[in-house]
Formats: sequence, structure tokens, C-alpha cells
Amino acid sequence: MRSDSMSTVLIVDDEKNVLMTLSMSLRRYAYTVYEAQSGEEALQILESRPCNFVISDIRMTPMDGYTLASQIRAKFPHIGIIFMSAYGMDDPYEKPEEFSLCPRLTKPFPISELVRVLKEQESVQKKHLPRILLLDVYQEAEDVQARLEALGFAVERFFCEFSNLDQFNFKAYHLVLVHESCLSMPELLNAIDRDAPHVPMLVFSNTEKAPRALGMHCPAILDRKTLFENPQKALEMIERHLNSQKSEVMY
Repeated sequence: MRSDSMSTVLIVDDEKNVLMTLSMSLRRYAYTVYEAQSGEEALQILESRPCNFVISDIRMTPMDGYTLASQIRAKFPHIGIIFMSAYGMDDPYEKPEEFSLCPRLTKPFPISELVRVLKEQESVQKKHLPRILLLDVYQEAEDVQARLEALGFAVERFFCEFSNLDQFNFKAYHLVLVHESCLSMPELLNAIDRDAPHVPMLVFSNTEKAPRALGMHCPAILDRKTLFENPQKALEMIERHLNSQKSEVMY
């Protein structure tokens, strides 16, 4: 059984009423939403709270939306940017060439228009992100999926049972992340090793200790504390494994 999650969004606007209205509206669509009233505050939030998208007003002081976007692009290149402006295409702020493909909405706009743009950008983004297959048994990993997606990965989460092992095309992913709840199923680990020996695998554990079920054959462990309290370290660990065994993804 497959499970999907909504994107995590940071809204940046120096007008508090706009910020509150957009945040409340997007939460009704099940998005996780953070708020910032300045570019500086937005950058601070991104250091500790990974996001998929930043929706930013253009005309802000002292840091305008384009300057903020440039700094985000330099440090968090996976984050999608959506601009807002009350001036529409007549905004005196010239749009830099590097953001020519980023959507720009003219205020005021219906929330349905923002949701439509977000869904379009989600589809585009997922086509270019590293793909992770997240497997768990007891439906414990929903927050793990959301966190990984906020770090810039396209994640598909499945509830794993012995009867459905044949449905997985492990070669279609850049990395397989196995929740420790799956370790009671040696058939799963054998299937991954047999069908996709070159696809790197990580085990997600709720503690920093390796689960006993792994025995001597212990792949790398990504623990909950690292993922949620030190996202930069978790990101570096995942990218290291992605780069260690570059496999051709077979769709």
C-alpha cells in the first residue's frame, strides 16, 4: 500500500495579515506551513526546518524577495521558489534571469490558484529529485517521509508485507530506506540484494543503536534523532550513500 504526503512550505511576507491568511488557507489543504516576516527570518528557519517550497513576496525590506531567493538557491538548491507581488508583471523590481522559470502570482489571488501552482511545481520537482523507496510495516514512517521530502528527495512510502514483495521495482530508486520494523522480514532484505544489488540501502532506526535483527551484516543506520534534530548531517549521510553507488535507475 502506497502513502503520499503533502509538501512543506515557508511563506515569507512582511505584511502580517497576508502571512496569516495564506498560512491558514494552505493548512486547510494539509500543507505543513512555516511563516517568516523577513528574509533574514526565513533563512534562519530554513537552517533547522527543511522545506520543499518558499513562497515569497518580492517587495520587502531590507532584503527583497529576489535577494532572498538567490541566497536560498545558493544554500538550498532543491527548494522550489514561488514569487508574489501586488504589482504583477509591472513590478519595478526586475526579475533576474536565474528565476525566469519561477512562478509569480499577482496579489490578491485565490488560494485555489496558489494550490494549483504548488501542485504543478511539485510534479516538476519530483521528476528531478533523487528517488527514495521508504518501506515500513507498522505505518510508523509518515513523519519520516515528510522530513525526507523537505530535505529534497522524492519519496514513495509503502507498507511492506511478505505477500507484496514482488510489486517492488527496487531498480527504479536511487536508494532504499528500510524502517527497522521491516527487519523481521529477511525475505525483504534478500529481495533487495537479489534484484538491485547496486542500489544503496539504509536502515532507519528509532534509536542510535543498530537493531539486533541486523546481526553482523549491518548496513548504515539513519536514526530518528539525527534526521529530526540534525537535518544537515542526515542530508550529508544520504547524499554520501547516493554518490557511493551510482546506479542507473530503471523505470
